[in-house]
Parts: sequence; C-alpha cells; structure tokens
Amino acid sequence: MTLQRTTLNTVLAVLLLSVIGSCTRSTTNESDSADTAASQSEEEKDSNIAEALNHYFHIKNALVESDLEKTQAAAGEFLKISAERNETYEALESSLKEMESAKSLEDQRFAFEKLSDEMYELLKASDSVGETVYRQYCPMAFNNQGAYWLSGEKEIMNPYFGDQMLHCGSVKEEI
Repeated sequence: MTLQRTTLNTVLAVLLLSVIGSCTRSTTNESDSADTAASQSEEEKDSNIAEALNHYFHIKNALVESDLEKTQAAAGEFLKISAERNETYEALESSLKEMESAKSLEDQRFAFEKLSDEMYELLKASDSVGETVYRQYCPMAFNNQGAYWLSGEKEIMNPYFGDQMLHCGSVKEEI
C-alpha cells in the first residue's frame, strides 16, 4: 500500500508539473503573439506613414507646378487612401478636403500649410519611414509670415510660390 501511494504521488506530481509547464508555455506563447502583433502594428503604422508621405509629395509637386487640377486630383487620391486607413490619416482629412474643393491655388496653398504641419506631427511620432525627409521653410510665404513644408529632396522647390520663386527657402531640419 505504501509503494502504491508513493507511485500514485509520483504520477500526480509529474502530471501537476506537466500541467503547470503547459500553462507557462501557453502564457509565454500568448505574450509572444501579442508582442509580434504590436511590432507588426508599429511596422504597419510606419508603412502607412510612408504611403501618406508619398501622397503628400504628389500634392507638393503639383503645387510647385502651380497646377490647380493636379493638386485637386492628388488631394482626392490621398482622401481615398485616408478613408481606407482612418487611424493614420484622420488628422489630415480636413486639409485634404479643403485642397480638393479649393477654387484657387491660393486656397490650396493655405490648406497645404495645415497639411504640412499635420504631416510633420505624424512623421515625428513615427519610428521610421525608411527615407530622409527635409523640413523646409519659406520666410516670404503668406505675406512674410513664413511657412514650412516637407520634401524628399534637399533642393528647394517652393510649393507656396511655384515658378514665381521656385528656390526661395531653406532646409530647417532633416528627419
């Protein structure tokens, strides 16, 4: 009877350790899955920011060309993407809608200034977008109040004046 009780206790101890071990592994695996999901989420956000930046550059380039319709189309395309990825682009929608419906380049450029500030904030909050972005500044924009914009190139191509003062401005920050 003592031998049977010892064997039974040993079997129960092994089973108990086995159950505890599987619970610990399960918790660890769940934790690993959550970490993986969180890192994928961050990678996804950075990818979304990079995509938003690409659309932003299309708008900037259309303004550099002083092309009202091209700017409207680029803003409209950005809005379509924004609707698909609400969390990332929500802050940009108001400026994009203003640019899409604007009847003049001047109105588009006012909305672009807000869009530039909003994009800058998104970019600064992001871990990485995989490329160097230049924050540029024109001191003469908006009757010498000045305005910033973002560019993928170091060369100044001023979206606030287009070909009137194409190279007016300077690089203020590299991101």
